[in-house]
Amino acid sequence: MSRDESTRQSVLARDGRRCQVCGKSEGIEVHHIQPLGLGGSEERDVAANMITLCSECHGKVHTGMLHIEKYAENELAVTDGESRQLPKAEIWLYRRKDAEMLEKEIDLVRTVQMVESQHAKVIAHIWRNYQLISDAASPAQFIAGLGLDSNRAKDEARAAQWIEDNGLTWPDGTNLKKILLLISAGKELAHAQVWLDQSADASYSDLRRALVKKGLKLATMRWYLLIEQLRRPLGRMQTDVLFVRSRDIEVVMARKAPEVKVLEINAFRSGIKWDRRAQKLFDGDGREIPFETWEKEANDT
Repeated sequence: MSRDESTRQSVLARDGRRCQVCGKSEGIEVHHIQPLGLGGSEERDVAANMITLCSECHGKVHTGMLHIEKYAENELAVTDGESRQLPKAEIWLYRRKDAEMLEKEIDLVRTVQMVESQHAKVIAHIWRNYQLISDAASPAQFIAGLGLDSNRAKDEARAAQWIEDNGLTWPDGTNLKKILLLISAGKELAHAQVWLDQSADASYSDLRRALVKKGLKLATMRWYLLIEQLRRPLGRMQTDVLFVRSRDIEVVMARKAPEVKVLEINAFRSGIKWDRRAQKLFDGDGREIPFETWEKEANDT
């Protein structure tokens, strides 16, 4: 330990009050890399010759289980009792850089979440009024022309419009995916603002489970597109395309040829909508889409 308390405190502050080998913040001590020697060398009792260690690592150094070979700003070399150098991934001095970067990234994520609702609100305004400044054929075309993802923009516009139409507030921490999940519950969702507020601290999976537990019928989000090539008379090939609900995929696939191609479809991004009451599937323009289901097997017999 340094004989000068101010020097000791400056070393602790420089090292972030953590062991520079393992990263622990409990039981930290200041170690002289080059021993002070008999009588105590003043030239070695300086911050440049000191390092913050936890009591465990400090003990290993004094028993020869660890050796501090080199310590400088942003550089630390440590070997074990058999002179094997510890990899940087195990040394806190190097991991600290990643930790500091991670903290900055988390702050950035929080900032993005805070502005996501405002971004969606702006997109919704553009979606409704793009024709004032453009002769694009559709809002999706206009959005795509801006270099943005038109499918996501459509979802943002839908979410922001739902918030506005129902007089709700988009809480910080509630992302677009959670909003779309709440919308999928339809008019059966009561106390929507309470659900919104609770969603800020809940994961998507937990939110979905809570909605299902309340007996809310959520819109089916997963569909599969089956692509099958069939040989017609005269040798010509015909492509047969079928939509299949996720709950039906195993039964339907059992009736199909093994070479059929299967693509998972995100209903929101694809713009397809499932009418639960009518048990019908529609595209973005409201046209009904035929789909395959195990129920047809019973109807065919």
